[in-house]
Amino acid sequence: MSWTLAPALRTLIAEVDAIWPNRDRSSDGTIGDAGHQRGISEHNPDSRGVVRAADITESGVDIQRILNACIGDPRVHYVIYHGRICSRTYGWAWRPNSGHEHHMHVSLLNRTSGRFPWEDVEHAAANTGTWLYKNGGGPSGGGAAESEVEVVTPEDIDKIASAVWAAGFGGGRKASDLLGRAANPPTDEAAYIADLAAQHVWAATFGDSPDNAGARLAKAVSQTSDIMREAPVSLRQELADTKSGVLRLEARMNRIDAALEKLLATQDHAS
Repeated sequence: MSWTLAPALRTLIAEVDAIWPNRDRSSDGTIGDAGHQRGISEHNPDSRGVVRAADITESGVDIQRILNACIGDPRVHYVIYHGRICSRTYGWAWRPNSGHEHHMHVSLLNRTSGRFPWEDVEHAAANTGTWLYKNGGGPSGGGAAESEVEVVTPEDIDKIASAVWAAGFGGGRKASDLLGRAANPPTDEAAYIADLAAQHVWAATFGDSPDNAGARLAKAVSQTSDIMREAPVSLRQELADTKSGVLRLEARMNRIDAALEKLLATQDHAS
């Protein structure tokens, strides 16, 4: 029977090989051997001819980084490593299992050991998004690889913030120039500039003073959430942490994002 490895797993293996090109591959595996074929395994091609599992040797890689990338990923059904299994079915809690002492096993959503809808199974297999660069980190531990995640640099943030400032208040100043005006210049310049941009988009949209933007949002969030126990955080972080029940607040922030995208599109066209 002809078979193919799920594209999502080809991406995972390619990223592992790129980051650790000299790694040990002695316990790697995709298509099942005779032992696997006698039982039920995602290493065996399913009714659609797709292998939806892979083994990655632990030696020569940061195995914990790979495990962390797989556990909780929407494409993954379960992971096995050193006699323990961690699955979507049981909330990603580790449970006793057997085998897989020198490698980790990862199975995608499937119709073999699982009963996921075919639509979800095929979507998981076809999703070739990055596994190991989810947080924008570049290659580590040797080797070169390009992340599929676009990294926003402090210079990019400065460009965005400057466009927001100019559109709302005129002038050609760069937002980063305002760092020198801060009473206590922050150590994280990118976060400061991003927060500045969000505040001025808020002000331009709702007519508030930029100084009041964070306080207004914090007050709204505090009525429905316990996440604001500490000092105010940036507006973007507040938006990320806001519970879905604050519908009116989310609608306002969507308007902010739309305004920012419009400004960026205008700036890109001008440049």
